[in-house]
Amino acid sequence: MHQFYSIKNAVVFKCIFIVLILFSFKNLRSQDHTIDSLLEASQSELRSGELKKVLARQNIILKESQKKNYSKGIAMSYLLSGKCYQRLGDCGKALFFFNNALKEKHTQTDLSLKSEIITNIGNCYLQQSLYKDALEKYRLAIRVGETSEDINYIKAKNYDNIGEVHETLKTSKDSAYYYYSKAYYYFENDSKNKQIQRKKTTGATICTNLGKIWSTNNRIDSSKYYFNKAILYNNEAKDITLGAILEHEIGVLYYHSHDYKTAEYHLEKAKTIFEEKKDIYRLSEVYNLLSELNKILGNKKKHAEYRDSLLSIEKKINAVKNSARAATLDNVIKEKNEVFREKESRLYWIIATIVLITLLVIIFSVYFHKRKKNISVLRLKEERDIIQQKEMEATELKLKINESFDEVVQLAKDNSPEFFIRFQEVYPQVCSAILEINPRLISSELRFCALLFLNFSTKDIAEYTFTSPKTVQNRKNGIRKKLNIPSDTDLYIWFKNL
Repeated sequence: MHQFYSIKNAVVFKCIFIVLILFSFKNLRSQDHTIDSLLEASQSELRSGELKKVLARQNIILKESQKKNYSKGIAMSYLLSGKCYQRLGDCGKALFFFNNALKEKHTQTDLSLKSEIITNIGNCYLQQSLYKDALEKYRLAIRVGETSEDINYIKAKNYDNIGEVHETLKTSKDSAYYYYSKAYYYFENDSKNKQIQRKKTTGATICTNLGKIWSTNNRIDSSKYYFNKAILYNNEAKDITLGAILEHEIGVLYYHSHDYKTAEYHLEKAKTIFEEKKDIYRLSEVYNLLSELNKILGNKKKHAEYRDSLLSIEKKINAVKNSARAATLDNVIKEKNEVFREKESRLYWIIATIVLITLLVIIFSVYFHKRKKNISVLRLKEERDIIQQKEMEATELKLKINESFDEVVQLAKDNSPEFFIRFQEVYPQVCSAILEINPRLISSELRFCALLFLNFSTKDIAEYTFTSPKTVQNRKNGIRKKLNIPSDTDLYIWFKNL
């Protein structure tokens, strides 16, 4: 009887223990769900431009997530804080939060999130005019997200950003349009994206940029088509800041079409929102255009008011940029140093390995010298192996160089907008050497020099650039004059000796 009660009590205790564990697990899941709900609310507030609300909420989310060791909540909180500071123009603080988000355990497994953080770091670099570093981040974001289900969204977002870099640099309108079109293609094929508002925001941004490109080319109908699509997408996304950007770009379109009253209407709407959200960067552009517009309309008072507002806000921008740029540059230098340290560490390991192998070879050589008389044969064999290995390495290196050369040549044959960008990556010294001789050469002339460096004949250049051989010959003569190349010097040999 006593044994029966003992067994019964043991069963009861086990049941109570299991119930407590299940209750604790359920309670933990419930707390995580609460944090996720707060994060969703923050993202909605971010789209509405309520940055102060978002930052205040992140303090609560971060503390609660750290208490529960909820890595996803910590990473997302850092990301949202960084986005707020980036919109406020404080890239120093933004990068601090983005870097913390990157270090989180959850980020290492969530490749979509990791890619998004890297993209935002690129946005900070772009904001501080560090174009090369921004491009590196956008391309890295695509590589990181390659195996993610969100890869089409990631490509759409980052190709749009790459297009913006090319548009800002004004290297080529074709390059900007190429990347914006590529972004639109991946956006259209982003069928797996369950975050509808995020997707619609991206669509609205891409269509706005495409509309802007057509606007600068005076293709009014095409520009209006994409702006209207952007408005439809943003009606679903409900992004107030993006809506203001659209109003601004539509105002620019009507300004260039000389419909000044309509332009003023849209610019005033954009101004009201940017002032409310304290977006000093966008306000600068709007004030400048409104000042010029009122000058044309003969409104001297308004012209002066907007000119004063522009000067005032440019002082604020310069103050913010100066402090933020130092922090951004520090972050770039830190990243470069980390890469350098990693390479240095690998080099030390390689050297240590080589030294160890060398010592082992010496020890074994001495050992076999004592035991065998044919040590010289063994050494010759080892030397042959080393020579063979070096030859293989040299062959592999040559193949890699040939692959890069073939890629650049093929881009040239296709008359691709990416040809000159890729040429500069493979042969960075060529353009530098040419510009030292004549820094006034324009991009089309540098592109022509690149074709000569690649040994394209007059006939080939004419064929691939859709011009006549006579035009190509005239351009050759022009290049000779601008680079002071003697008439008795072979042009192709001259470029090869750069």
